[in-house]
Amino acid sequence: MEWLHEPPSWGQVKEYLWVLTDSDTDLWQRTHYGFIRDTAHMYMRPVSGDFTLSARFHFYPESQYDQCGLVVRRNDQCWFKCSTEYEDEHISRLGSVLTSYGHSDWATQDIDSQINDIWYSLEFHDGDLTVSFSYDGEIYHQMRICHLHSGTQRLSAGIYGCSPKGQGFRFEVSELSIQNPPV
Repeated sequence: MEWLHEPPSWGQVKEYLWVLTDSDTDLWQRTHYGFIRDTAHMYMRPVSGDFTLSARFHFYPESQYDQCGLVVRRNDQCWFKCSTEYEDEHISRLGSVLTSYGHSDWATQDIDSQINDIWYSLEFHDGDLTVSFSYDGEIYHQMRICHLHSGTQRLSAGIYGCSPKGQGFRFEVSELSIQNPPV
């Protein structure tokens, strides 16, 4: 796995990877806000064909929009992410973003900001993504089904984190699994 936009500080401790995000980092394209941001820290590896991607995230958000989760990327105009975005001390947004042809969408549901431990699971089959989350790593709830217009181009899959407004925050990733033969 390799970094796209390596964070200022990160490391591996026993069974988990820890990351400290940099300030003014984000992953968004045009819609509603008009800006383009492609500066999130992404730790990925190439994949081809069908695959599954899953991981557990423990996070310590400090500022609005601090986020971390799974990412699947074709290029800066075509990618998918799912994460929990911190809003304030009361609510956060469990959500996903699909970016196609340079425009992002954002599908969300409110969750309590006290939740700082979550599992995500993503299945990619014939261009379709089925994404789920879990609070305990056993019972999963569907978040979204969508299509990633990847064509015949190779994808990269892994984890990401960013801090659009704040000075950065720490998150930890464990149980990271990408089930797909390496390319």
